[in-house]
Amino acid sequence: MGEVYDVTEGAEFYASEYGYSFFAGKDASFTFLSGDFTKKGLEEKNFSEFTEDDIHGVESWREFYEKKDEYKFIGVLEGDLYDSSGNPTELLKKIRKALEKNRIAEL
Repeated sequence: MGEVYDVTEGAEFYASEYGYSFFAGKDASFTFLSGDFTKKGLEEKNFSEFTEDDIHGVESWREFYEKKDEYKFIGVLEGDLYDSSGNPTELLKKIRKALEKNRIAEL
């Protein structure tokens, strides 16, 4: 969710001719939820349509990259989730709060 990882070690998945190439070089987190893996899907975002379960799905992918030693964290992308200084936007804060609330409820 707005985070950038070096996926060079996974070139067999992310190179232009492979299945995950659409996700390389951009924040396609929410296209993962909508299933619209097109330029239009990247541009048309209506976050209010997604449920907490949807957001948890994206979060599980984020955690996958965070935990993989071969995928190094590079930084964040300016946009819906991070501002130009790399700080979380209000939207990301809201998402994180919902995720944390759900984690506490699971305990």
